[in-house]
Amino acid sequence: GNIAYVADYSDGLEIIDVSDPTNPALLGKFGDSYNRSYGVYVSGNIAYVADYSDGLEIIDPGLDNDDDYLTNVQEIYFYFTNVNNPDTDFDNMPDGWEASYGLNPLLNDSSDDLDVDGLLNLEEYNIGTFPDDSDSDDDNMPDGWEVSYGLNPLLDDSSDDLDVDGLLNLEEYNIGTFPDDSDSDDDNILDGEEVIEGSDGYITDPTDADSDDDGLEDGDEITYSTDPNDEDSDDDKILDGEEVVEGSDGYITNP
Repeated sequence: GNIAYVADYSDGLEIIDVSDPTNPALLGKFGDSYNRSYGVYVSGNIAYVADYSDGLEIIDPGLDNDDDYLTNVQEIYFYFTNVNNPDTDFDNMPDGWEASYGLNPLLNDSSDDLDVDGLLNLEEYNIGTFPDDSDSDDDNMPDGWEVSYGLNPLLDDSSDDLDVDGLLNLEEYNIGTFPDDSDSDDDNILDGEEVIEGSDGYITDPTDADSDDDGLEDGDEITYSTDPNDEDSDDDKILDGEEVVEGSDGYITNP
């Protein structure tokens, strides 16, 4: 065949592709801490190796020497990874895990973000999310967004209301509010109250404390009985925010 098994006294058992006799290619190697092999017999896919320190070693390429979820055959012939090291590229992600999600087990890509979800590949491995799927639990909220706000990227929690503000988590994502803060813009009106004509009778912007930019925050407008969507509630040519303070005109008036 085109495969040579070589017992090497310094490198252990080497498996070499000799299909091009002028340019043999090392496919993989097996060995212990000493790597002193001095004889090999091959029967089928099984290699019987005479090892200096361990005596007879029986090596089956179909096994998984390093428990990285890749068989020895896969490591040698397909991924060219180290059959004795579960993390060939030392990026703290097992070779088999990387291969299964389309990452490169020969390159440290731990700080990349394959699916552009805001989580690095290594973070996805540690958390248990899918590095090739930006929304591992299919709840229409990106994994990174969920993690940043303390939601569960492995559980569909789109219909929960983490901060009990009247907005579901998915609604918070779509609107742009914070699912862990009941008053995202700190205007003293709950986010859920702002997006409906609730008890205050107004729909305001839950991401902007002063929806009409008149110098009065929305919550204060409710206190003063002004319109949070009208910068001059009484149409007297003076902004509501100017009326309630001694501003440029020097007077406090009724907005």
